[in-house]
Amino acid sequence: LAYNDVLIIHNYIAQDSFTRAEKFMFKIVNKIDNLKLFSNIGIKIEEKKDLLVIDKNYYIKYRVEKNTIYILTIRNVKHYLEK
Repeated sequence: LAYNDVLIIHNYIAQDSFTRAEKFMFKIVNKIDNLKLFSNIGIKIEEKKDLLVIDKNYYIKYRVEKNTIYILTIRNVKHYLEK
């Protein structure tokens, strides 16, 4: 599911600039890599769920269970604010 989100975001950004889309993808990968080291870095929004804001426009929603980090979704912040 989250992988599909990333592809959708990449394709959307790439319509304007492929270079910006690639930079954004690199930013997402770095944030997810940081979760491996600092899994509790996110802002708690629900029981066992965290929210890690990538930048002003997108966030990663993830869950930590035991020693595993599950990436649930990557979305535009507007989607979160509309709920």
